[in-house]
Amino acid sequence: MKKLISIDDLKKGMFLEATVVVEKKDGEEQYFLEAKDAVGTGSLSKRARLTGRMHEGVTKAGGLLISSSGVASRLRETGLTIVSIDTDKGIDLPGDVKPLTDPSRRPPPEGRLVHFDEEIERATEIREETVANLKDALEDVVAGRGVNVQKVNEASAVMTESILRNVDASKLPMITTATLLNDVGKTRVPLEILNKPGRFEPHELPRCASTRSSAATS
Repeated sequence: MKKLISIDDLKKGMFLEATVVVEKKDGEEQYFLEAKDAVGTGSLSKRARLTGRMHEGVTKAGGLLISSSGVASRLRETGLTIVSIDTDKGIDLPGDVKPLTDPSRRPPPEGRLVHFDEEIERATEIREETVANLKDALEDVVAGRGVNVQKVNEASAVMTESILRNVDASKLPMITTATLLNDVGKTRVPLEILNKPGRFEPHELPRCASTRSSAATS
């Protein structure tokens, strides 16, 4: 049985569903592991490279049997957050750990990894976490400390994962985040310009532009 799980629950003895991606560099073929139905925040430079003849085994089996806790750790380091395992080819999750989607149900709609009702609860929690992080970021800007990029990135990461699991459950948090980020730049615009009715005068535009540039680079 195939189960979608958090990368944190990937353990030795589990069978990771994956394929092999082949790339050429300097005339030499390089092989990389690509997890199926996966969600990740890693870059291409962090992909798991297959050495020796490992790619042949992965291609034949349709995945990789996790041989040690070290292998699981290295996969987490690539930025993967959600992966799919096959319990017919490896061990199952512990009884107290649930997969991200119920494998006994019909598959989610095309383009969704989990069902709407399974993600909506997580999306609500993510919205609260995102609003808290961005509120702190706005307070930092108001206090003259600049934008806390780490907080904004953390908010972006958790929302991105939810969107990739099921975008329908995350539409409202997306709008909330966009609205909050739109207000970051406004905190540095002089009130007489921010509240001015009508079009800006030519001499007022550079002040607005410099404000946007400063907020983007803080």
